[in-house]
Amino acid sequence: LMGTLVASPFMGLDEKDEEGCFFCFPDLSCRTHGSYRLRFVFTRLALGELQPGATTSIITSTMSDVFTVFTAKDFPGMRASTPLTVALKRQGCAISVKKGSEKSNANSRKADSDDEYLARQGTMAKRRRR
Repeated sequence: LMGTLVASPFMGLDEKDEEGCFFCFPDLSCRTHGSYRLRFVFTRLALGELQPGATTSIITSTMSDVFTVFTAKDFPGMRASTPLTVALKRQGCAISVKKGSEKSNANSRKADSDDEYLARQGTMAKRRRR
């Protein structure tokens, strides 16, 4: 797991215009393929209490849904951002919004045979040469 493992709260409105407190981890990534769950722990960190070796109590914790990390070869492409992500970005939350890729749509269809695919690629190459 790489990236920033601690987040400060972002107060904003969700996609239904309901106020909420959101903790975003926009640069969190996993470099090893497999299926994972994340455990999120909510604690209160007071500036004066941050001493080497000090402990803090856990207020609450929760687990994420299972997610899959793909190898580069098996990656189906970026999915479009959720309406919640778009709503938070619009309000100034420092997260990126993705449109999604056509590759993920193409992988779900897989209707073409190899011959049709190669023929299309040859046609594309001829068009580029002109």
